[in-house]
Amino acid sequence: MRVSEIIEGVKSWWRWYLDRYFAPKQYQSLNGFLYLLIAGFVAAFSVVNVFAEVLVRDCDYGPDPYSSSWDNKLYPSAECYYEKRWYLLGLSLWEADKGQRLILSIVLGAILGYERRSPDRPAGMRLMSLVSLGACCFTISSMFCFESSSSSFDTARVSAAIVSGVGFLGSAMIWKQGDSRVSQESQVHGLTTAASVWVAASLGIASGGQLYFTGIYTTILVVLMLRFGPRSPEKGEDSEIDEEPDSVFVESSAPELRRVIPNLEESSESSFAAKPGHFSKKDRRQQSFRF
Repeated sequence: MRVSEIIEGVKSWWRWYLDRYFAPKQYQSLNGFLYLLIAGFVAAFSVVNVFAEVLVRDCDYGPDPYSSSWDNKLYPSAECYYEKRWYLLGLSLWEADKGQRLILSIVLGAILGYERRSPDRPAGMRLMSLVSLGACCFTISSMFCFESSSSSFDTARVSAAIVSGVGFLGSAMIWKQGDSRVSQESQVHGLTTAASVWVAASLGIASGGQLYFTGIYTTILVVLMLRFGPRSPEKGEDSEIDEEPDSVFVESSAPELRRVIPNLEESSESSFAAKPGHFSKKDRRQQSFRF
């Protein structure tokens, strides 16, 4: 394969990448490059997190419940467990363990979302992944943000209240769109946004508990899932890319509008159904003419 063919292939892939994931507006190429850089960053850290135990051979960090001075008996006592290493990209085994949990949570959430993904359900891979990732971040925060020490505060109650409080706030972002006069189908919007707000609350808990790596890593995973996660074409998931209006209604008795229907039926790529007094386009962006 010649160098020119490789260059053309890379250019073709780059154009597909920009058109597929980014709206055609200003700084499209810059946004594409930044997200590609972030994706490479996450891929490198994900590999390190998964294989951290294989890379580190000189640390026996098993829990020692008899010699530990902490109330939490599962807290490892070996100092090497918290030592940051350059071949782990500046992470410690403790941080890599939290990264493994986050990776597993988003994988399991994506599997569940793929299984439940259906034209008649608004929940998909992105929504399930965000919920699973947020729950994992909440759990990690509740386990390690409030460890016992010489001076402890009962802040775990505040953490538990945030989960339910933000869930109530996120429910206000979910709305349903549909017109029973035109079609029996309806669209549910805002589910991904509501889940994102819920995950954002977990990021605040992690940051407040000084779990900086957990919070940053969760943030990057959420951003990538929102940008590159599969979008259901059947239901109106949130998107930055502008689309045509979902419905167009024209109510008139003018005979000129009646003559427009045959032309639309012939020129459209979608299927149409017309009957006296009503005209509709059978796809997501429905168009209806009433006389």
